[in-house]
Amino acid sequence: MNECPYIVFSHRKGHLLSITGEKTTEDHMAAVVERLRKKIGCGKLDWVVSVNIKEFPARYVLFLENEDGLDLSSYGEYANDELAKENPRYADMLVFRLLGQMEIKNLKKGSNEEWKQMMIDKGVSPAQVKPVTVLDNEEKEEFFLSRVV
Repeated sequence: MNECPYIVFSHRKGHLLSITGEKTTEDHMAAVVERLRKKIGCGKLDWVVSVNIKEFPARYVLFLENEDGLDLSSYGEYANDELAKENPRYADMLVFRLLGQMEIKNLKKGSNEEWKQMMIDKGVSPAQVKPVTVLDNEEKEEFFLSRVV
């Protein structure tokens, strides 16, 4: 702008999912979760996403925590379709069967608060504890997988 470079940050480091080059951002997934929340009519939905590359085709796994304690595992197809609308490259990979349908798992109520408290207990400043949205390391994976209901 006006002779100066214009830079837009699209995601935080480590918060881009890409199994086959589809490049799904945190914003893509947040939009899907918000549409899902409105469809269900529930309160706040906290979410964390991971990739499952141990199966073929590989797929995203969306972990949802809701205040109402609803079982949301049956909404995988809906979330999958919404992500395909949000990210056309994801849609392409589904058509070519390089990615499988998204899977949804339920998290125990309070999981995200427990994570935050655990980080604070380890000495991280509360102002520095960000919501976990991508399971990008073993510690996060172990923590959240142990809270699947």
